[in-house]
Amino acid sequence: MVGELTWPRRLLGLWVPLAALFVFALFPFAWMAATSLKANAETAKLKVGQTLVTDNSSRASITLDETGSIDVEPDSRLKVVASGPERKRLSLERGTIHATIWGPAGSFGVDTPSAVAVDLGCVFTLHVDDSGAGLVRTTMGWVGFKLNGHESFIPAGAVCATDRGPGARLGMVSSRG
Repeated sequence: MVGELTWPRRLLGLWVPLAALFVFALFPFAWMAATSLKANAETAKLKVGQTLVTDNSSRASITLDETGSIDVEPDSRLKVVASGPERKRLSLERGTIHATIWGPAGSFGVDTPSAVAVDLGCVFTLHVDDSGAGLVRTTMGWVGFKLNGHESFIPAGAVCATDRGPGARLGMVSSRG
C-alpha cells in the first residue's frame, strides 16, 4: 500500500529512538569512574596498584574524575599509586605523559625514579628515560618538582631536569625570557 511503512522500516523507526534513549540514560555514569583508561578504543578502569604499559605503537588516555586527564605515549610504564577523591597519584617508571590538570593545586602528583612532580594547576609533559632521569616541561601554570627535600617550581615555558643516584639534583634546563 502507498504511504504505509514496511515492517523493517517500522522496526528501525522504533530502535533508533530506543538506542538514543539508552545512550543518554547511561551517559552520566560514564563520568563516575575514579580513574578510567582508554587505550586502542577500549575502556577499562584502573585500580590502585595496577600498571599500564604501552608498547612502541600504542597510546592511552586516562581520565581522572574532577582532576584532569593524562595522555600516555608509546613505550611507557605507569602505575596507579593513589586514586582517592582528594588525591590522585601515579608513578611513571619510564616513558612520556602529557597531563592536563584542572583540579585543585596539589591534588595530582607523579612519582618518578628520580623526583616527584606535583601539579599546581597546570598542563605539563613529563618524560622519564631508561636510567630513571626525568624531564618536566610546563606548558601552562606551574609544576612543583621535588627531590631529596629540595623543591623547584617550574613555570609555564620552562623545563627542569633531574637525574638519579648519588648526588642527584634538580636543574632548570631552560626558561622563556
